[in-house]
Amino acid sequence: MMNFQDYVDTVKSRIKEYLPEEYAGAEVNVHETRKLNETYTALSVRKEDQVIASSINLDAFFQNYDGSLAQLNRDMERIAELAQTQPGNLNMDVLTDYNEAKNHLFIRVSSLEQNKDLVDKVPHMIKEDLLITYHIVAELEEDGMASSMVNNQMMETYQVTEQQLHNDALESSKNILPASISTMFDAVKPMIMEEMMESGMTRDEAEMAANQMSDETENPMMIVTNDRTVNGAGVIFYPNVMETISERLGSDFFILPSSVHETIVLPDNGAYTFEDLKEMVQDVNSTQVMPEDKLTDEVYHFDSKEHVFEKAETFAERQKAKEKAADQNLDANKELVKPKRRAAEMAM
Repeated sequence: MMNFQDYVDTVKSRIKEYLPEEYAGAEVNVHETRKLNETYTALSVRKEDQVIASSINLDAFFQNYDGSLAQLNRDMERIAELAQTQPGNLNMDVLTDYNEAKNHLFIRVSSLEQNKDLVDKVPHMIKEDLLITYHIVAELEEDGMASSMVNNQMMETYQVTEQQLHNDALESSKNILPASISTMFDAVKPMIMEEMMESGMTRDEAEMAANQMSDETENPMMIVTNDRTVNGAGVIFYPNVMETISERLGSDFFILPSSVHETIVLPDNGAYTFEDLKEMVQDVNSTQVMPEDKLTDEVYHFDSKEHVFEKAETFAERQKAKEKAADQNLDANKELVKPKRRAAEMAM
């Protein structure tokens, strides 16, 4: 069985055999592609009249390669098919004209630690240990999205500040990938109702009983993502989303980074400690989340009174400092109002 480099060399040298005659003079390149949380070897095939060419992930193909000639042939056919795919509705002005680009922007959130090599190459914003980057959607279909990350070279062309880019991306994100905020109970409600109806309840009775169960839930858990449930962790930073959640819960809340695709919200009502939640996140990340989907092992907190997003540990330390300062002020006030002895008593 050939190794990865042999596989790449074979695909590069033979791909034109699987392409139409119009690709006879096309340029075939193999290059390293850097995306959030991953780097892979990509192949692109560009015709002379072609502005943009697809980058095809050869690492992903090789992972499923069984060493057979039949599998190699199937891979080549699929790679050739992808090489001929181009975003059909892409307006090229989005790459050079910011007035066009700003309506195609959306944000993504990833781990700063895993993507620290990107910090000097792309405009970004850092929230605690999270990295917010900006992307332009080229094509949005039911079965997927084609997009490009905004880099420093594009920023020089756009001639805008990072703050303006950030603000415009937040506004545009709401339209391109709308927020989806639902309770965990909402996700299992259809299954619960189905079981109730199988036991003899009508649909109305089952829905009423399920809604009552939801109302009686003491610690409602919310799932925050986008309408596609893909790369939706950034939704928590959409304008007013955290404020909306705190209003629905009636309290501050913890934010658990389930993955790059979603975050989970729990009310800060005394039922949990950030230490327990952090241990739970670390356990889930190590056993159930793919490395490319991992966000971080941290737990975050939203202070609804001061409108502050921060690590839960930082919030706890801040609260302790406030309590200590309050105790010191109380002791100082007690000292000020302590009754003084009369002069005659002191003389005795």
